[in-house]
Amino acid sequence: MNTRRLLIAALFASLLISLLGGLLFIQQRIAACQPVPGRPNLISFSGGNGLPDGWARRAGGVELRGPAVDGQGFDLDGDGRAFQLLGIGNFLQTPAVTVRPGQRLCFSGFALTDSIQRSPTRVRLLFQWRDAAGQPLHEDTTLWQPVVLWTPEAPPRDWSPIKGSFVAPDSATSLVVRIMPASDDRVYLDLMQVRHGGSALQALAAPAQTAPCCE
Repeated sequence: MNTRRLLIAALFASLLISLLGGLLFIQQRIAACQPVPGRPNLISFSGGNGLPDGWARRAGGVELRGPAVDGQGFDLDGDGRAFQLLGIGNFLQTPAVTVRPGQRLCFSGFALTDSIQRSPTRVRLLFQWRDAAGQPLHEDTTLWQPVVLWTPEAPPRDWSPIKGSFVAPDSATSLVVRIMPASDDRVYLDLMQVRHGGSALQALAAPAQTAPCCE
């Protein structure tokens, strides 16, 4: 009888440890802005000519490129296309995502440059929070993040991760994220996601700005 009880107790302990391990794994992925079953990507890539529906840019030089679009450019996730971002002062902007004050949201994507200058470049993220009327309310930015250089002689093994995470301020009802380059070098962007979470990415936040919001 005692042996049976010990076996049952050991089984329950094993199941509990497995459950706790699974929950910890999920929480770690949420904190790192990685995909988790049941937590979808909040931005869409459907429709549109040049850019998918809801996406925006400041000027020309931002468009979809890739083997499935024009036979040029690069592709990371296997769908045959990626965004091209070209021009200092330009940006690629995600569709608006519904938020509530106090929610933490994060962005995750990957970047690559084929700069004709043969030099790596950088990009940063700008989180623009908007009120119920769609007007800019507050902006948060990340630090500048490096973008790996591709050359025919030395193609990189992977693209550079680009990430950021911030908490929605009071009165915020929506969020758009802008990807902004540091130079005129051409940058390709792929596998972009906006999700809830990202607490492990707080070190990527730039110091808060005192300048009035917003563009």
